[in-house]
Amino acid sequence: MANNSEEIRPPDPWNDGPWNEIASLVLFVVGLVVLLALVSYSATDGSWNNPQAEGTVRNLVGPFGANLADLLYQLFGLTALVLPPLLFVLGWWQWNEKRSELSRPRIIGLLMMFIALTGILTIISGNQRPRAFYLGGAIGKLLIHGELTGLAVFLGPMGAVS
Repeated sequence: MANNSEEIRPPDPWNDGPWNEIASLVLFVVGLVVLLALVSYSATDGSWNNPQAEGTVRNLVGPFGANLADLLYQLFGLTALVLPPLLFVLGWWQWNEKRSELSRPRIIGLLMMFIALTGILTIISGNQRPRAFYLGGAIGKLLIHGELTGLAVFLGPMGAVS
């Protein structure tokens, strides 16, 4: 006779099959590709931002990596370096099946923290533009120095530390 206290759970193809391992390996590989692309970034590589570059691509992932790193650095600046560890952690959670339930407010909060980090890096760098990209990327530059939405518009130059 079956024990009534045990709940009979229908099989879940995602959690009961090999899909956890497959998804975690994909996350690890994508994280590794993004990490290699970001670490081996060179401003002289041909990309969307530098189409006139000649010669060989120095990025370890090739032309795709040069374009990916350029896009991530242009949008997020140094905050892009947070993405590979995030992908590794997500892959680890997927592998161990110890994923915590993330609610929508927590996901929105993490996204806001990521965007705020771009703004902080922009404030730290001031108005100086490095050779290849802003430290906070285009998002941080828009967040702090945007004409309509920038923090400097609302708080003034001293309030935004610009």
